[in-house]
Amino acid sequence: MPKFKLTPQYAAELTEWLAQRHEVKKLDNDAIREKRARDTADRLKALGWTEREYDSILWQPEFRPARPLTDRAWPALLAKLEPFLVRAHLHLIALTLRRRSRASASGKRSSRTASVCSALAIAPFCAPTPRCARPTACTCATSTSSSSSASGD
Repeated sequence: MPKFKLTPQYAAELTEWLAQRHEVKKLDNDAIREKRARDTADRLKALGWTEREYDSILWQPEFRPARPLTDRAWPALLAKLEPFLVRAHLHLIALTLRRRSRASASGKRSSRTASVCSALAIAPFCAPTPRCARPTACTCATSTSSSSSASGD
């Protein structure tokens, strides 16, 4: 194998070529990541999750490899995403309850709000109801049962 002598002229050209190649590869990977995020969002939306629940999660580095989302990889990704989605869903519910409790005239947290919060902390999953097709992270059955049990407030 012949040996080549790297002269400063060729070193500069090689460095420039490598930088351009690196930039092209980075742009290609970014495009693949964008498409994967869009595909994941579409699939989550089809399952009933809202954009507020999954938007911040999809941009986390562990969920953005530079690989297309395939039907084979989807179940594994969904299994990784579900705990984060449930946590985001419960966080949004807690924010809503806090806003409602702050908006109340007394300014104190009502016992009904406290019972809903405790019910959510204990049992974050519910069975699907006619109003909710999503079997996990739903408040339809939880809030209905909590509101009926807390109606004596």
